[in-house]
Amino acid sequence: MNQDFENLLAVIAKRNVPYADFVAATKQMDEYSELFDVRDVQMWRALGLDITRTAKNQIELKTRRKEIKDQIFCVVDIETSGGISSGQIIEIGALKLQNGEIISKFETFVYAPYVPENISELTGITAEHLKNAPSLAFVMEQFKVFLGQSVFVAHNARFDYGFISAT
Repeated sequence: MNQDFENLLAVIAKRNVPYADFVAATKQMDEYSELFDVRDVQMWRALGLDITRTAKNQIELKTRRKEIKDQIFCVVDIETSGGISSGQIIEIGALKLQNGEIISKFETFVYAPYVPENISELTGITAEHLKNAPSLAFVMEQFKVFLGQSVFVAHNARFDYGFISAT
């Protein structure tokens, strides 16, 4: 996620933003504007940003107004074969929680032809565990559907979310 987008998220987490300002800001972010029409609020929602366009023509982050008991949290943990530039996700697990109760689970290995020895020692995962696992593209498509509009929670959120959003 680029810094401009992180800054925009920080703003809409605190207050509504005029729709025109949101569009102008996101049009400058090539990784989004080259993929889809950034004016399409439904597409942002499909990508996991729980926003709505208000009657006053503003962008509102819907999770900002939800009571915590009504919010769904997705607690995520991933294992990787290395860093973002040199590795890939090899396992992903997640629990969805609402009002303190587990409401759904997601867990899978991810195919990788090789797992470095130090990663196997750290995680207990070997290439043998992954040989019949689904592809990364398939897993990420399924996981993003699972995540939906829930709030992403992780111990090392910058690392985990960085890996997930990079795929």
